Order: sequence, then structure tokens, then C-alpha cells
Amino acid sequence: MKVLLPNPTFSLYAIRAAALGGKVVAVDLTADLQYDTPAMLKAITPRTKVIVICTPNNPTGDFIPDADLMKFVELGIPIMIDEAYLEYHPEHESKAGLVRKYEHVMVSHTFSKAYGMAGIRFGYVLAHETLIQYFKKDADALEHQYPVPGGRRGSPG
Repeated sequence: MKVLLPNPTFSLYAIRAAALGGKVVAVDLTADLQYDTPAMLKAITPRTKVIVICTPNNPTGDFIPDADLMKFVELGIPIMIDEAYLEYHPEHESKAGLVRKYEHVMVSHTFSKAYGMAGIRFGYVLAHETLIQYFKKDADALEHQYPVPGGRRGSPG
């Protein structure tokens, strides 16, 4: 399983993908720190199972243009759109509406950044029920690898 993401981006995506046995395919941003959409599209293979797009990107703050984002969405490959820093840019709209139209789209959001909860990792994912079931399965696998204070059933914390 391959996970496609830009480089640099939020590092936890690569760490979690590797923890679950995925192979990360990181495509460098352009020299002016924008998404290199043609290079990312070229890096997609039949083994690409997830695409990760942070918009705005962390740490660069760049947004992927809507037309470029739709090139990825229309491929039908599960895509995670991370909007962790969207509150800092009210001129940009959330991509949450894509979840209703495309069953393979996930939109994640966190309260950790704009609401002063850094380090807490408190947020949500909007997605079709089928994709949510995958999250539940992967969460069970991860909970045995990472201690969580006051953790859930089976966690070492």
C-alpha cells in the first residue's frame, strides 16, 4: 500500500502510514513551496491507496488550488484533506462539501491549532461510513503501539 503526500507536510502522516505498513511516496513541493500537482499525479500507481493533501499545508502555509485538488479527487482514490489551519484563513472555504459528493473523500479538522489546544490532538474527520470503518480498524491497531494516558480498552496506557 502506498500513501502519496507532499514534502514537506505534517510529519505524523508519514509516521502513521509507516506504522500501519504503508510505503510513503513523498513528492517535493516546487521551488516556491507550492504543490507540484503534475509530479504528484505522475507518482500515482495502482498501489497508491491514499492521497494526503493539507490545505493550508503545514509547515509552508500554501493552499492547493481548487482545480488541482479536483484532479486528485476525481481519480477515485481515497483522499484525506487536512484543514488544520483553515481558521487562520477565513477567505478560504472548507472542502467538507466534497464528502457528500464523493464517498472516497475525507476532510479532517482539528481544534488543537486555532483554539489553543496544541498537543491534545482533538478533532474530527468527515467521511462516508465505509471509510470511517477503516479508521476504526486502524485505530485499534495503533492503540496497541502507542500508550495513551487513560487509554481505551486494550491500550497500554
